[in-house]
Amino acid sequence: MKRQAHTLHIAITTLLLLFICAASNASAWPALPPKTVAQYENEIRAYFKQYEWDRGKQLLDKGIKEYPSSTQMNELMGEYYLHLKMYDNARYFLIRALQLFEGNDKARYMLVTVEEVTGNYSSAICYVNELLESEPYSRELWYKKASLYRLQGNDVEADRQLKRLMDIFPNDTLVRQKYRNRVEENYMKAGKQQNDESAVKSLRSLIDAVPGNPQYYIDLCNIYIRQGNKAAALSVAEEGIFRLRGNAILAKKKISILQDLHRYSEALSFVRDYERAYGAGLGNIKKYLEEEAARNAANNEPYMQQARLYESTKNPDALKYLTNISYTREYNEDALFYIKESLKRHPDDVRLLYMEYVVYRRMGYHSKAMTILKQAHEIAPDNDDVMSEISYNYMHEAVNLMNVGQYEEALPLLNFIIDNDTSTENLSSAINRKFTCLNKLERYTDALALLEKAGPGWVGDTTYVIRKAEMLAASGLNDKALATLEENQDLFDIHSAYEELATPYIKTLIEIGAVKKAYGVTKQLLAVNPNSKVGLMFQMTTCGMLHRDEEFLRTVRLAHRLYPNDVDIELKKIAVYNENGDYVSASYLLKNLMDTLPMNPAVVNAFSTTADLRAQAYMNTSHARQALAVLDSALFFDPLNKTLLYDKGLAYEKLRIYDSASLFQRHYTPSDMERDEATRRNNDLLYRSFDRNLQMYYQRSSFGNKSNLMGVAGMTYSQKDGNNVYGGGVNYAGRDGKEESTLYYSYFASGGTGVQLLGSWEHTWKKNFVSTLSGGWASRYFPQWQLNLTGTREAKNDYTVEMHVGYRRIITTYEDYEGWTTEKTNLWNVGAGVSKDLYPFLLNGRLDLLLHQKLCFNASLQGRYYPLEVKSTMLIAQAAAGTAPEAQVLDFGVGGDFNHMNTSVGLGCSHLITQNLNVTLMGSWQTFFTQTDVNTEITKANVVTSYINLFNLLLQLNLRF
Repeated sequence: MKRQAHTLHIAITTLLLLFICAASNASAWPALPPKTVAQYENEIRAYFKQYEWDRGKQLLDKGIKEYPSSTQMNELMGEYYLHLKMYDNARYFLIRALQLFEGNDKARYMLVTVEEVTGNYSSAICYVNELLESEPYSRELWYKKASLYRLQGNDVEADRQLKRLMDIFPNDTLVRQKYRNRVEENYMKAGKQQNDESAVKSLRSLIDAVPGNPQYYIDLCNIYIRQGNKAAALSVAEEGIFRLRGNAILAKKKISILQDLHRYSEALSFVRDYERAYGAGLGNIKKYLEEEAARNAANNEPYMQQARLYESTKNPDALKYLTNISYTREYNEDALFYIKESLKRHPDDVRLLYMEYVVYRRMGYHSKAMTILKQAHEIAPDNDDVMSEISYNYMHEAVNLMNVGQYEEALPLLNFIIDNDTSTENLSSAINRKFTCLNKLERYTDALALLEKAGPGWVGDTTYVIRKAEMLAASGLNDKALATLEENQDLFDIHSAYEELATPYIKTLIEIGAVKKAYGVTKQLLAVNPNSKVGLMFQMTTCGMLHRDEEFLRTVRLAHRLYPNDVDIELKKIAVYNENGDYVSASYLLKNLMDTLPMNPAVVNAFSTTADLRAQAYMNTSHARQALAVLDSALFFDPLNKTLLYDKGLAYEKLRIYDSASLFQRHYTPSDMERDEATRRNNDLLYRSFDRNLQMYYQRSSFGNKSNLMGVAGMTYSQKDGNNVYGGGVNYAGRDGKEESTLYYSYFASGGTGVQLLGSWEHTWKKNFVSTLSGGWASRYFPQWQLNLTGTREAKNDYTVEMHVGYRRIITTYEDYEGWTTEKTNLWNVGAGVSKDLYPFLLNGRLDLLLHQKLCFNASLQGRYYPLEVKSTMLIAQAAAGTAPEAQVLDFGVGGDFNHMNTSVGLGCSHLITQNLNVTLMGSWQTFFTQTDVNTEITKANVVTSYINLFNLLLQLNLRF
C-alpha cells in the first residue's frame, strides 16, 4: 500500500513539472522571433528614403506597438507626421523621443523645423542651443540660431550671434561677409532713422570687422562732426590713417577737420609729416593751407595781439577779450586756459563757470562738465540757465536709468529737479517720471501722496483722477478706487478706466471665494457701462456660481443680442454650463461652434474640456463605452491633448482592455514624487493585460488538537482568446494515515493521495455580463464530480452583482465500529453575491444555499484595501458563518460539517512583485462541528460532540505573460 502511494506521488509530481514546462513554452514553440528595434528602424528608414511613406507607416505602426518606449520608433513617427505637415502630431512624438533618450539629435533637428514653421521661435532656439552643446562649431546651427532670433524680431540678439560666429571662425570669408552685410544693413537703417547712436555702433563694428575700408572711417567722422564732437572725428581720422597706412582720403579728412578748427599750423605740420612718412603728396592742399593760414592770421590779428598783450602784462581787458573770443570761436583749448585765468580773479563768477561747463561738454568731458555745473548751482541756485542745464542732464540720466529698470537709482535725480527747478515744463516732466518710478517699485502709497501733493494742475484733471484710482486699487482700496471714478463721471468718459480697474478686482474676488461681493462689483460695472462685454461675462459667471438661474439666462440673452457672433461670450456660457454639470447643453453649444470654427484654439480647448468632464461623468456611472466615444470625438480635433489621452486610458481600464489602458495612461507625465506610483500603476495595468496566466498554489492545513497535517498543491493555466478565457488545472492532495485507535469521525480516509483535474470556460457577453462554466473530476479527497455556472454583471455606481449555481458529488469516508465506511452525497448549491467599489476599499458579500439532506446556508463577507492605489496589491480580511462550510473548503477537501454551525475568519495580502508576478499569502481559521465515538466495548459506545479548529495557510503565485 505504501509502495503504491509512493509510486503515485512520483508520477503526479512528474506530471506537474511537465505541465508547467508545457504551459510556459506553449506559445513559444510556433512563434517566430520578434523583430528588433534596429530591424524595424532600418526597414522604415529605407522606405522613407525612397519616399514610400505609406509602406513605412504601416511597418512603423507595428514597430511602435511592440516598442512604445523606443526613441527610434517615436522619432520616425515624428518624421512621418512632419512629412505630412501635421506639426502638432510631429511635435508630440519627437518630444517623446527626446524624453526616452536625451541624445536623440535627429529628433532635435526635426523639432527645430516644427517649431520654426509653427512660429514657436523661442522653443526652436532652445533646441538649437541643445544641439550646439554637442556641435559647438556647426556654422549651420549658428546661422539657424541667428535667423530664428531675426524671425522673433530680436535683431540685437541675432546680430550678436553673427558676431559670435565671426569670433569662432575669424578666417572664414563667408562668415565675415554675412556679418558685414548685416551690420551695413543696420547702419543704413540707422541713417534713415537719423539714429546717430546706433549708426556709430554699427560703424565701429564694421571697422573692427573690415578695417581696410576707408569709407567707414569717413562716415564715422561725419557723424561726430554733425554732433559737434570734432575732437572725436579727428581721432577717428587719425586711427584710419594709421591702420590704412596713410590713406589719402582720410588724410584729407583730417586736414579738413583741422581747417574747420582754424588749426592751420597743425594742418601744415601734418602735411609735411605725411609726405615724409608715405612719400606721396596731397596735391595743392599744402599751398591752399598756407594761403588760408595767412588769411586767418590777418583776420585774427587782434586776437593774437591781445594774446601777446596778456602774456606780457596780464591785462584784465585783454583777458576778457580773449576769454569771450576763444569761447565764441570754439578755440576750446584756448578757451579753457583763459576761463581758468579769469576764474582765478573771480572764483565765484557763475557766468565763467557756465562757460567752462560748456567748453568741457563740447570736448566730451561730461563728468568734469557736470562737476563744474553743480559748483555753479551751489554758488547761484537761482540762476535759470544753470538750473535748466542741470535739469536737462539729470532728466536725461534718469530716463536712461528708467529704460533699464533702475527706478530706485532714478528717484534722487528726479527729486532734485522737483525740489529745485521752477520751470513748469521740467517740473511736470519730473513729477510724471517720479510717479512712474514709484508705481514700478510698487510704492503705491508714496505715488498717491506725490499725486495729491502735485494736484490736477501738473498732470491734467483726467490723468489725475485715473492715476489716483489706479493707486488706490494697487494699494488694495479697490472700492474706493471705483468710487473715485464714479465721482468724476461728469469730467470724462470713465467706461474704459472703470472696466480696467474692476476686471482684476472681480477676478480676485472670485478666486478667493467672495462670489457675492464679485457679483455686486459686476453689477456696479454694468451700471456704469451696460454694454461691457467683460461685465456681462462676469455676470454670467457669478450668476452661475450663485445659482441665479433666471438672471443667468437673461444675461445670456442680453450678451447674445449685443454680441451675436462673439466666441468669448459663447465660451463663457459653455464654461458656466460645465461648472453646473450641464454637459449636454455645453456640448450642444460647442457643436455649433465647432461647425463654424473647427480650428479656433479656444473653441477646441473648450470642446476638449467639456468632452473630458462628460467622459468622467460617464465613467462615474459605469458607462465607459460612452466615455470612450466622447473622448474619441474630442481627440479628433485635439489629438495631442494629454488629459484626454490619459482619461481614454482610464476608460479602457474600466472596460478591462488593459493593454490599451496602459498605452494611453502613459501620456501622463508624473512628477518626481509621483514617479514610483506611476510605475506601479503601469505595472499593474500590464499585469492585467497579459492573456496567459499560470497559477501555482500550496495550502497547508492542521487541526488545533491533532498532529495530522494536510496539504493541497495545485496549478492552473488559463489563456484569453478574444471574449473567451479557457483554463485547465490539476490539484494534488496527500493525507497521513490514522495513528490513534480512537475512532475519529471525519471526511478523510485513513491516508494516501488524491488528484483532481479541472477545466473552465469564461465568456464576456454584451452589457458587461460575464459567464463562467467550470467543472472537475477527482480520484479522492476532493469532490468526485463538480460543475459550476457563474454569471457576473457590472451595475451602476460601481456595484457588481453575481449569481451562481453548482453541483458537487462528495465522497465521505469514516471509520466506525464496523470498519471503514464510504458515503457518496449529491450537493446542490445556489447563491448570489454583490460587491461595491469604495476605492481604495472594496466590499463583497455572498450568500449560498446548499441542499445536503436538508437545506443549509453559508454567508460570507470580504473586505479589501488597496494601499498603493493599484488593485493588484491589497490587504484582505474575511469572515463567514453558516450551517454549511464555504465552497473553497469543499473544493479543497479539507473538512467541514453540514447541519451544524461553521464559522471562519481570514487575513491575507497580495502584492505585485513585477509586471508579471503576483504573490498572495492567506491565512484562515475555521471552526466546525465534529463528534467522536469512544469504544471500550463494541456494545457500549459513548458519542462525544464538540467543535474543532482547522488552521489553513495558502501561498499562491500568479505568473502572467
